[in-house]
Amino acid sequence: MRNFMNFGARKWLYAKSFLLLVIIAHGLSFFSGEAYAANPVSVSLTGDAVTIAYGQSVTLSSTVTDTSNSSNSPVGSVTFTDNGIPIQTAQTLIEQTPVIITLASPPGSIPSGYKQACMIDGRDTNPVGSPTCPVLKWGEYTFWGYSDTNNMGYFNIVQYNKEGDIVNQNISQTGARYLYKIELDNTNHTVSFVGQSDQKVTSNLNSLKAANGIASITTPPLSVGVHEFKAEFNSSDGNHNHNESSIFRVNVPKITSSVSLTSSVASSVYGERVSFAAEVPSVSGLVSSGDVIFYDGNVELGTVTLGQSIVNSAVYETASLTPGVHTITARYSGDNNFESLASSSFTYTVNTIAPNLSLTSSSSQVTYGLDVTFTAQVPVVNAVPVTGTVTFNDGATQLGFVTIGTNGTAQWSATGLSVGSHTITASYSGDNHYLASSQSVLLTVVGISGGSSSTPSSDTVTSTVGTLKLPVGKPGQVSFGDAVKISIPANATDKELLLTIEKLTDSINLITKNDVLASPIFEILKNFSENFSKEITMTLTFDPKSLKGDQEPCVFYYDESKQVWVKIGGEVNGNTITVKVNHFTKFAVLGVGQDSDSTSNPKQPTSFSDISGHWAEDNIKQAASAGIVSGYQDGTFKPDRTVTRAEFAVMLMNALKSQGDEVALTFTDKSKIGAWAQKSIMQAVYAGIITGYEDSTFRPNAEITRSEMTAMIAKALAQTLNEKTATGFSDDKYIPDWAKGAVAAMKKLGIVEGKGTNQFAPNDKTTRAEAVTVLLRMLAQKSKNE
Repeated sequence: MRNFMNFGARKWLYAKSFLLLVIIAHGLSFFSGEAYAANPVSVSLTGDAVTIAYGQSVTLSSTVTDTSNSSNSPVGSVTFTDNGIPIQTAQTLIEQTPVIITLASPPGSIPSGYKQACMIDGRDTNPVGSPTCPVLKWGEYTFWGYSDTNNMGYFNIVQYNKEGDIVNQNISQTGARYLYKIELDNTNHTVSFVGQSDQKVTSNLNSLKAANGIASITTPPLSVGVHEFKAEFNSSDGNHNHNESSIFRVNVPKITSSVSLTSSVASSVYGERVSFAAEVPSVSGLVSSGDVIFYDGNVELGTVTLGQSIVNSAVYETASLTPGVHTITARYSGDNNFESLASSSFTYTVNTIAPNLSLTSSSSQVTYGLDVTFTAQVPVVNAVPVTGTVTFNDGATQLGFVTIGTNGTAQWSATGLSVGSHTITASYSGDNHYLASSQSVLLTVVGISGGSSSTPSSDTVTSTVGTLKLPVGKPGQVSFGDAVKISIPANATDKELLLTIEKLTDSINLITKNDVLASPIFEILKNFSENFSKEITMTLTFDPKSLKGDQEPCVFYYDESKQVWVKIGGEVNGNTITVKVNHFTKFAVLGVGQDSDSTSNPKQPTSFSDISGHWAEDNIKQAASAGIVSGYQDGTFKPDRTVTRAEFAVMLMNALKSQGDEVALTFTDKSKIGAWAQKSIMQAVYAGIITGYEDSTFRPNAEITRSEMTAMIAKALAQTLNEKTATGFSDDKYIPDWAKGAVAAMKKLGIVEGKGTNQFAPNDKTTRAEAVTVLLRMLAQKSKNE
């Protein structure tokens, strides 16, 4: 006991001497101007998460440690920064309160000269060993009180870190040995190590270690992006250096919202405007921005910026979706805060317009021999032009058919209907946008005597409205005002004749600047392709004042295949001229000089004035020299003019140089087929290249589509087709099933190509340039196969 007291007294004397030295040193430094360095510190930074959602916060904790093993705890403040910008400053707090625990063995090695010697009862002067020892646990450190191997009266305090490494082993507490228990006084911040005979040594906790400074904050809600946080320590006690932590990164990923897609109506008819709205909802108050791209299948419809009319929404309007089922999707491009993503697709149906066809007659009752006019009207819907034909029937008997006007009107005038009741039906063929429909009206024809069923005295069927229905074997006479008069002898044909006279209003592509037109151009058509067995007498009225110099009037007909006017002649009587013909086509009176060619007008030009620099210039010249096609009398070719079905049939058979058999045409509209095209079409029908439409029409004057052209080329090459074959074009789903096999086969052979973004454009009309190009490719492929 005396030794302990003497040792303690000596330590007090040493402490007093040390204090005196410190005071002297401090005074010397004051007078000399020299300063002692502050203690170094380390600054660590941790957080409770490394990835959080937008709008959430993260808790940051910084620990400031005196790395010099001094007894001075770092006191000051910690400033937290986010990507270099200060966000909050917190004062350091002393690290958590130490606690007493018991352990059976130390976490690391025992230094040499020290031993683990713990007692069961401190009052026992004869120590009895305990299997466990009291240990001071302070933060991440543990402190063990070892006895001296020579049983000296002091404790050796060893500091271990959490890994079991010795941090400090030079802490000695004199006055007791053989550890029994440890007592903490958190109020006075002291610790007592109690040993044998309840002897204890007490010291300030800072004598064991300098407590760490702790600072923590909760950040404000974080924005999208990578946040690089740092903690900067600034000492307020003058004993520690400034330092900062390494970077602690927190990632806030872009927001994954959703894209909902709706339409303004469940379905629509062609030409009706429909709106598709894509909504990208706000998240935690953050409004989405950026673009939305709308698609119909793989075809891009358009791009709309979010928020133009409605917050978080983009609205795309269109009236151009074709009839059919469309798969609509919307893809959001994303922005700085939102991820890009696509909506679910939904199907949207555009219906073909169901027309409200009406049929009226100029009178509900007429006297036999008088004419009556029937008017069929297809109302125009959504400003979509009406195309197609209207067929007029008297019961089961066809009266005739006409091409409907773009205003939806078609008229037919009939003369000579038999006495009695007639059910007149107008049947509209429909088109790509309007459905087929029909309507009927009842007409009563009474006898001339006011109810008699007798027939007129004359056996000749007459008409003055430019149309004529002539029974088999009957003579007939039809006129178009005073301009045209046609007389048909009896038995001129073995078929019922349906005849129409139409005055052409557009002759710009038929007449050159050198031609002198003395009458309008009239197109006269019949319902069968064969020529008459007897000559037909035709009289045209002309204007003598239009003739120049010594010119004389002469009747010409237009050869559609060669695209030239062919001279017939005629007998002049005043201002009329009469000729005999056996077929119908376009007719006109032209002025000719005395030395004019008696069979045709001047030869076609050998070069064309409007193809220089055109993409198909070489193909056009090659096709013209091969006799596939010719130009116009004004020296032009008009490469971008569309081609009719009849014109393409002639070009195709010219290219094939067909000399094969012909077959009688059975199309219900064969009277619309000009004489110039009849032979080629009969050959194409015989070869199986042309079959016509389901309603038994050929529609010779309809512009031929790319689908129809490709199907005819494939048949001409005798290709084996599979309708289920994918074409590879981006608009494959819009190609008609009956044309898919042909399109796929012709694409594979390089005969047809796509447009723009790999689109076949099946319903686009074929131009003259496209037609000759495809025909030349067909001939090249045909030569490979031979």
